[in-house]
Amino acid sequence: IAAAAPGQLAPLAGSGFPRQRLVVGVAGRFDRAQMLAALQRFVARFPDMGADTAAADRAAAPQGLPVADPPAFAGPLPPGVYLVDKPFAQASIRLAAPGVQRPDPDYYRLLVASEVFGGGGFTSRLALRVRSDEGLAYSVSSDVESDYHRRGSVRTGLQTKAETGAFAVDIVLEEMRRMATEGITDAELERARDALLKSLPALFATSASTARIFAQSEAWGRSPEHFRNYRRTLETMTRAEVEDAFRRYFVADSMRVLVVGPAEALLASDARGRSLSDIGPVTRITEEELDKRE
Repeated sequence: IAAAAPGQLAPLAGSGFPRQRLVVGVAGRFDRAQMLAALQRFVARFPDMGADTAAADRAAAPQGLPVADPPAFAGPLPPGVYLVDKPFAQASIRLAAPGVQRPDPDYYRLLVASEVFGGGGFTSRLALRVRSDEGLAYSVSSDVESDYHRRGSVRTGLQTKAETGAFAVDIVLEEMRRMATEGITDAELERARDALLKSLPALFATSASTARIFAQSEAWGRSPEHFRNYRRTLETMTRAEVEDAFRRYFVADSMRVLVVGPAEALLASDARGRSLSDIGPVTRITEEELDKRE
């Protein structure tokens, strides 16, 4: 930013929001005809990119994909253990692997699988094992990244004492392998499905949130029936579909294990004789190197 010159910025002035790319969401109590007229006057104030350019723009960006490719990034780190040395009392731990780029039918299967594994609050498998049984962390979770522009990731995260960092990673990977091998129960499937369905109304709790979610859906190229289809997809999803998706994406040997904390304590053998080095070869990495991979 500091190196940018006025001459480089001048050509961009007024080009950021052409009316053909603009999506406006409105929700609340109003007269529809009057609102449409007001919106037409509002949109007319934005620059017109021309019919030919707009047609090419739409053809180049199906399904809500960006008109231009996203900025280049270094890509995901290969599977392994990565350590950022910081003088903290606790270790922040993240495990991640490549997920899906939406729209992809596996996304919702992974969403349900993650709810069972670590996303379902105190009833998830990770919470029961890591928090309740082992007392390693107050909070532990998993989630599935939602990204329409590039491939997202599947992730697990927690914080624990530096001295128990290796133990915590061992437990997460152990539970990941166990769920992949044994599958899930009907009760877990129903609990996860019910939790996701009950969270849906919160997206439309206010006029502002309703306008925002529908505007975003339009920008992403979603169907007007997206949320009805989402509900039907969850209601008809089978246990076998959820288990299959989990096994293909939450693969323990494919995880990138990132740990931020005091290297000396994390690399020393704990009470069980284990350290981060026993999980896999440890690569020291700096915050600056991580930033380049955003």
